Amino acid sequence: MRLILHIGTEKTGSTAIQQHLLANRAVMAEGGAHLCESAGQGNHRALVAAFMPDDFHDDFLRARKLVDRDVRDVWRERLLEAFAAEAEAARARADVFVVSSEHFHSRLLEPASVARLAAFLHPLFTEVSVLCYLRRQDEMALSFYSEKLRAGFVPPEILPLRNVRRRQGSLPPYFDFEALLDRWSDAFGPSSVAPRLYQADSLVAGDVVLDFFRVAGLGTPDARMPEAANPALCLAAQAALRRYNEMCGGQDVAARDHHRRNRQALVRYLHTQPGGDRGQLPLREEARAFYTAFAAANSRVAARWFERDRLFHENFSVYPETPQSVDWEAVAALFAGFLASEC
Repeated sequence: MRLILHIGTEKTGSTAIQQHLLANRAVMAEGGAHLCESAGQGNHRALVAAFMPDDFHDDFLRARKLVDRDVRDVWRERLLEAFAAEAEAARARADVFVVSSEHFHSRLLEPASVARLAAFLHPLFTEVSVLCYLRRQDEMALSFYSEKLRAGFVPPEILPLRNVRRRQGSLPPYFDFEALLDRWSDAFGPSSVAPRLYQADSLVAGDVVLDFFRVAGLGTPDARMPEAANPALCLAAQAALRRYNEMCGGQDVAARDHHRRNRQALVRYLHTQPGGDRGQLPLREEARAFYTAFAAANSRVAARWFERDRLFHENFSVYPETPQSVDWEAVAALFAGFLASEC
């Protein structure tokens, strides 16, 4: 039985892919493809968490009270036993086993973590295909900024090169696609890794969901989800959410958790409001400088994995040459509307 292991990356339509996998689970089963259930519904983040370093705790583990080492060890053992049992049972009726989580990209940043995952998976499957989508780093950072706001943070800047750097003299692993592909190909073998570009002219019909189903050998999804899974926030909505986070969260974990329910209600309301713009954008020269930091690594990825000279299109005209200004009256109106909707 072949394993399709979709690892993201983050901000490349992973939620939409997972929603379509769930919606088409029955049709996939008829065609001999089994969607994993033991590691989560749609996003199989539990499997990611099982192979994260023991000294690293994220929101997934905190929400499940899995910070204590002994408790986490017991949970991990039970999860992996359940996963192995599910794979064994699926083998009798399926040729393909599907696992998807963008958190493989963002949480398993050390080669040792990916190697441990590979050592666990290899005995369970005859073949592993690792699928991932790569998005231009500056565009990825813009989406990452909005996601951090939704999670309750107050990002100090839009393009976070300094803030996400993990090692002196190296690129931040979240945006370093060369390091990403190296650690996954080292663990699973280069022939098992299939990177794709997250840009319209590189996707089947310009659609990441259709592209994933086609590349994974799952055919065409029978049921389609009409709306974007994570719609963008406009500039005023981002400013409103950032201000809320400054007052009710920020870098304090306990405060973010305490205000999560109200913040999520605010986010849902903001998504219902008309925007008219793309949200906060850095200056054009800042975006170009951020992207240039990855130029050499991107060039090597382009040559090795895509047999081309340049990895992405490099048009920066969407970025402004002068700073944007926030319409604070529009921000106030959003807060007023939200309070009225909650009364």
